[in-house]
Amino acid sequence: LRNFQRNDLRSFEEIKDVDERMSVQYSIPKWMYQLFKQQYGVEQAQQISESILTAPSVSIRIQPNQLTQEQVKQLLLEEGVQTRESTLSNRCLIVEEGNVFHSKAFEQGLITIQDEASSLVAQVANLQPTNKVLDTCAAPGGKTTHIASYLDASSGGRVDALDLYEHKLKKIQENAKRLQVEDCISMKVLDARTVHEVYPTESFDAVFVDAPCSGLGLVRRKPDIKYTKELKDLKSLEKIQLDILISASKMVKSKGSLVYSTCTINKVENRELVNQFLEVNPTFEIESIGKWIHKDTEDITILPNDYNSDGFYICKLVKKS
Repeated sequence: LRNFQRNDLRSFEEIKDVDERMSVQYSIPKWMYQLFKQQYGVEQAQQISESILTAPSVSIRIQPNQLTQEQVKQLLLEEGVQTRESTLSNRCLIVEEGNVFHSKAFEQGLITIQDEASSLVAQVANLQPTNKVLDTCAAPGGKTTHIASYLDASSGGRVDALDLYEHKLKKIQENAKRLQVEDCISMKVLDARTVHEVYPTESFDAVFVDAPCSGLGLVRRKPDIKYTKELKDLKSLEKIQLDILISASKMVKSKGSLVYSTCTINKVENRELVNQFLEVNPTFEIESIGKWIHKDTEDITILPNDYNSDGFYICKLVKKS
């Protein structure tokens, strides 16, 4: 380390292989940079790679739908927590100063920790209080509790939350209790690929598939992804994602919604996978989510450098008949 301090830093230009140079400069695996370059071009790949090195922000989602960003912002300010409004989601605030975990707003279940990109998923479904909803890959429960905020248990509204592991469902239960929506949520340990074997066909108004994915949109928040993932891992996920989507689609009622999302920016796991699904499921079609994000688009890929949020993909499918 002393030797390092005594000498000037070497120039990245010494590395002649451009992809290798970008890999070293941005501290990401060479295959990852090459994937970004192949799918998004050189300029965008460099912007994505650079953004991954910046510290993640703390994003909070407002739980009760009757509360506005400004109202919660003022409540937190009174406790010394300074926030700014998210430009991506009107249900989120970004913490700039203070400990939000010790605030009364957090303790009372007015807010929860959820990335602003992730908070769009429940919004695009346009849920109604009486809806029956299936959340197939629910843990840790940010989306589940958000879904529940739109439902009214006394009118029959509910969300069935599924996960492979019981200990993860307990985390959802804890959050649901704090956020005061436990009466709308039921939980089951289940492999999402087998939902069609357990639930009656066409039994839900809306089904959410937040599929297990490569997590390339979370590298800023989970840097271990850079060291544990390999390109072959991405390919093995595609079949699981498609199997879950096909199984879950059988649960959707006529005119119902199927919302597919991932926390990756790998196009093969996102729009290309949706296209694969539509080829064998022509009763579904993509419904534009532009009005929810104030952008003219069918589906959306949010890159880590767009809003300094997690990288995310969201697509809403509707069953035509």
